[in-house]
Amino acid sequence: MARRQRPLRRGARSLQGRRQPSKALELLRTLTHNAVLEHRYEAAGKYLWLLARETLVCAGERPSHADLDAFFRARRTSDQYYAYQSIHKYTDEPFTALTPDTVFNISRFLLSWLLKDEAPYGLSKAYCIFAMAKQAKTLGANKLARFALEKLSLYKVPLAWQEQVDVFALSIRSRAFTDDDELSPSCFRCQTINPLVNQAGDRCIACAHPMMRSYCNFELLPLVRFTPARDISLQEAVALLRRDPPPRKPRGRAAPSNPWASDGPDVQTLSLLGGEESMPEQMLDIDDPFTKAMLDFEPNGIFTPTVADRAMLLAMDKSDVYILKWPSPAVPWEFYRNMLPDVYSTVLCHECNHFFHEEDWELAVMQKKQCPFCQTHTDGASNGCAAHFPPESERPPVMQ
Repeated sequence: MARRQRPLRRGARSLQGRRQPSKALELLRTLTHNAVLEHRYEAAGKYLWLLARETLVCAGERPSHADLDAFFRARRTSDQYYAYQSIHKYTDEPFTALTPDTVFNISRFLLSWLLKDEAPYGLSKAYCIFAMAKQAKTLGANKLARFALEKLSLYKVPLAWQEQVDVFALSIRSRAFTDDDELSPSCFRCQTINPLVNQAGDRCIACAHPMMRSYCNFELLPLVRFTPARDISLQEAVALLRRDPPPRKPRGRAAPSNPWASDGPDVQTLSLLGGEESMPEQMLDIDDPFTKAMLDFEPNGIFTPTVADRAMLLAMDKSDVYILKWPSPAVPWEFYRNMLPDVYSTVLCHECNHFFHEEDWELAVMQKKQCPFCQTHTDGASNGCAAHFPPESERPPVMQ
């Protein structure tokens, strides 16, 4: 006669329930490790992001500082795996559809972190340096190409590369020891011209604002982080952002009555925008109170978000503001404003909190109906701005 199984006691049931999350996390670790071994770095980035998110969720409403540090460290590593997929294709595959600008941006993004830290398992610093050196020479960054070759000499490169690297090192010495000024990135927060590679991290050298990139071609986006004032709750901040802003005053100088100008006896020029001196004013509204507060910072190497009062929040267009909500209520929301919405159209994926150029996002949605990073199904109906997020049924966390 078969023995009848005794029902589990309450303590045993709760213990069994607590074991399930650990098994799920272990499965995600295994999937990430196997994806790296098989050189599926894009999938490894996705699995590592899921692992970071679930680890933070399992930590509860009050995760420790170690849990928060582990979450953001794993998130950054997932970004690196996702970006390294393109570098691996560029160095190992005979043909690639990646443009020189894309490979150049991705290699600089990776090396801004990898040059000072230990590379994650499966990532090669030599591959990133080699890709950056080749594209730097192609785009006219000769000074950066020499720097990359000096770094590459410290690593063991594949034998198939050795002759190519030696010829490349000789040819680059015949060029001027300069970089093309158009390649130098500019911080959209403080307007500071940054070096092509910042070995202290992918951030501004003056205000330490993180470089916000589109996670398709890794170009910079004009996104500036801010935070509501202390006396403004998150509920009120979202309500102010969702209101229609007051009419804006026209920016820039008025066009001259006669757009034609004579630069010489036989030369005439047509000015459609009121002259070159008015271009910066048209690109960035210096009379905007938020812009003035954004440019006021202390260059101490520590990033501090711009504080926005009620008037600033009310003056912002809700379609230009993006809100990042993290898996745990212990992590404060992050607010970003698009400073050049007429030039850069931006989309935010709320599942993985990554930004994209609108054209890249629409192409990915048309091809696979999913986010390029986290592969979450989407129809592309919303660009993730404050006009559609957060839902009215959800309550924001308490401001910290």
